[in-house]
Amino acid sequence: MKKRHFKWIWYSLLGGFVIYKMFWFFSSVKKFGESDGPMPYVGNIVYKELFNNIDSTSTKWKGIIQPFTYRNPVNMVKYEEKFDLFIYNIGKTKAVSLKQLLNVEDKSVAQSGGIVYTKMSPSLYSFLIQSGKPDPIAKLFLSIKGDSLKTIVQNDTLVSYNFKLKNFSLRYKENGDRDIVGEVEGILAPKIPYSLVIYKKQDAVYLLTMSPKDRKTVMDPMLLTNLVLNKEKN
Repeated sequence: MKKRHFKWIWYSLLGGFVIYKMFWFFSSVKKFGESDGPMPYVGNIVYKELFNNIDSTSTKWKGIIQPFTYRNPVNMVKYEEKFDLFIYNIGKTKAVSLKQLLNVEDKSVAQSGGIVYTKMSPSLYSFLIQSGKPDPIAKLFLSIKGDSLKTIVQNDTLVSYNFKLKNFSLRYKENGDRDIVGEVEGILAPKIPYSLVIYKKQDAVYLLTMSPKDRKTVMDPMLLTNLVLNKEKN
């Protein structure tokens, strides 16, 4: 009798914990368009300063711009209608090079507790960005979990990775909140081809990511890097 009573209490506590976690998760994520600023809109590329000789009126560079009150806008470009390209100006830094700024770790991550995120949904995964004011950039702590991680370029101004994405996150303090999270949703969901670039131009630092819109689409692992290095025809 006592064992049954103990089991009943245990299952009740477990059920309550699961309900709490589900409530916390769904209440901590805003859908695309529910940011802390104006509504998203369709337009030409915002960060054209990153690319030389770009025709910003070309349809290959059109996309969705998500403005925020407390941070720079996020630009989601449907590049050539085949790839989801995210471009974001993280902020300014006094660091001379990315070697001083960037720390990379192989670690599976999730959203930080108690933080509200705006969820932008590309075709094959979710891109979440903190809705509130981000921490100042002290360092860049990049966590990556996936398969076949390769460093394409690594120098003072550009770091480029290619891998099969499970999830990644970016934060600006060692024990700070995760400001940006990208994740393939679902335990059994297959990982997707992914390119990620951290680019420093003068005193500004940018995050760029690219993934295919369809699992059947083959993505050149050098495509995003070549775009940043202006080796692709724009």
